[in-house]
Amino acid sequence: YKSLFDNVEIDIKNNKVIVNVQFTQNVIDQSPILQTVYGI
Repeated sequence: YKSLFDNVEIDIKNNKVIVNVQFTQNVIDQSPILQTVYGI
């Protein structure tokens, strides 16, 4: 999952926040581990 977080960080720096949030949310919804990491 490290590469996922790295890509999200890079995309935020490139002002692609909306696309990232949607993609990340889809991954979180399918991953209890990530839900725990995000604290939701």
